[in-house]
Amino acid sequence: MDIDIFFRQKVPGCLESINFIQNEVLRGLRENCGRIADDILFEMRIIINELMINAVKYGCEQEYDKHVEVMAGVYLDELAVITFEDEGAGFDYKSILQKELNQLNQCCICDLDENGRGMLIVSRLCDRIRFNRKGNKVTILKKINR
Repeated sequence: MDIDIFFRQKVPGCLESINFIQNEVLRGLRENCGRIADDILFEMRIIINELMINAVKYGCEQEYDKHVEVMAGVYLDELAVITFEDEGAGFDYKSILQKELNQLNQCCICDLDENGRGMLIVSRLCDRIRFNRKGNKVTILKKINR
């Protein structure tokens, strides 16, 4: 897959990095893809926010000396590709998603545990989500032009 990368940066593993990453990636999408529907931009903001929070809180444990590397690009002018990689030990994403899906089948989405809920939301908003084996790197694909 030949991706036109427009953003790549390592940022400190702190909550203050989240807004910077959101703004830069969304700006890059607009500059590289032209007009993107507001609902798609809103979903992208949620995706970036949730994945950065996970990387900062759990991967970097909010330590400034640990980092999150973010890469964003576009494939064929219609698919956003964003990768988040933290310096943490990783996590078992399959069991987290399965647990949340099981809970969702038994209750209202509003009653889901806070831990893991973000991954369920992200998985529903993306066209594809892929983790590395270790669980500290996630790549999402999201159609941006309909």
